[in-house]
Amino acid sequence: MGAAGGRRVLVTGLLWVALVTAVTDEPPAHMLAEVLFCQPAMPSLGLALTFDADQLFWFDFPRSSWTPRLPDLPSWPPGLEPPAELVRDATLCQDLRRSLTERVTGLLPESKGIPVADVFPMQPPALGEANTLVCMVGNIFPPAVEISWQLDGVPVTQGVTHTHYTPTADLAFVRFSYLLVTPAAGDIYACIVTHEGDNASVVTYWGAFLVHVASSCPLAANGSVLDFDFTLVFNKNPLVCYEPDAQHFTPCDWGLLRPFATVVAAFLNNGTGWVQRAEARRRACRDLAPRFWSSTMLRRTPPQARIISSKTSNTRASVLLTCHVWGFYPAEVTVSWLLNGNVVGPGERPPTSAIPNGDWTYQTRVTLTAAPTAGDTFSCLVQHVSLDEPLLEEWSPGLSPGLTVKVAVATVLMVLGLSFFIVGVYCYRGKPPAPGYTPLPGDTYPAGSI
Repeated sequence: MGAAGGRRVLVTGLLWVALVTAVTDEPPAHMLAEVLFCQPAMPSLGLALTFDADQLFWFDFPRSSWTPRLPDLPSWPPGLEPPAELVRDATLCQDLRRSLTERVTGLLPESKGIPVADVFPMQPPALGEANTLVCMVGNIFPPAVEISWQLDGVPVTQGVTHTHYTPTADLAFVRFSYLLVTPAAGDIYACIVTHEGDNASVVTYWGAFLVHVASSCPLAANGSVLDFDFTLVFNKNPLVCYEPDAQHFTPCDWGLLRPFATVVAAFLNNGTGWVQRAEARRRACRDLAPRFWSSTMLRRTPPQARIISSKTSNTRASVLLTCHVWGFYPAEVTVSWLLNGNVVGPGERPPTSAIPNGDWTYQTRVTLTAAPTAGDTFSCLVQHVSLDEPLLEEWSPGLSPGLTVKVAVATVLMVLGLSFFIVGVYCYRGKPPAPGYTPLPGDTYPAGSI
């Protein structure tokens, strides 16, 4: 490996730790996971605790402390997962990464992910109103990307924040970036994602394999621990599995990597500390699951809703109504359209699944094409576990823009005409009688000379 000159090895070891105590047939409802990754690229170390797809804590290695993703989360329990043990885990991860890389570099193709970015506002956009743009970058593999923002092609640095990497179920990562904005007409914002492994003009990479030591902690709907699974995954191939009853690692790859899996299993079982740490984290799961249950599964954040209308080119359905629903947790939500109190179909476009904002809230939107008539009332009905009763947002058709202008012009002309008439009458009635003229009693004629 050392004869590669300017070449550089980019190999990442991943340690998923979320452990379970009992085995049942009940399907899991949630997942608690603790994830450690190590790599030569920056960040060289990362450790996160996640619940389902959301990050609970991130471990700051320089400060040896856990940082909550949200300020209202409970503090990390003292004495649980001591920093010295976590540093030892990081050392084991790095040693395993180097050992695996030396054996297979040049023999196996690398597994890489092409980052996919999606930009959307935290709330429904409106010109002149403060908002937050979210850049969600998924399919990151390995976890080494740079995220930046531009406004009309010019880099923007103020009002920018980033999250740490969060592991996903497909053995990749997701990361969020935020930009505070007050949009104006004509603004064009861009989220720029640069994957370090693809920056060949600066650094050339080879042997970019990743190691996942993935353990799952499935939880029942009531928070009880269901099962325990611990698997060493190399280059996204299952390699070594852990037997919790026997407290022993065994090869679980029956293909090309079988001989290598046997060597790795023996390495993990032979006093390296992996068995002891797996059992320690298995016990820690019993403490973490109930401690954070009220902040995770019992967490309730009510949604907000707004209907935005836009014109379409369809002559039979001239309006596209979009119901934006945002800021809710958990992610499960039901959104329906009503017309004059009656449920209508979803329209031509399917509803959008709830997408995460990266801050323990979600958003979604549902569209409906319609041909509204005078007196119609369209309603967006939102049902969510956080609401005592459904949230109802209404929209009714108004005058068309052309007719609105005509009515406005007619109103202005009418007001001006009425104003001139009143002023004329006032001036006329205030005019004094002509000299030498004496009105007769009961005379109702205007004053004047005969």
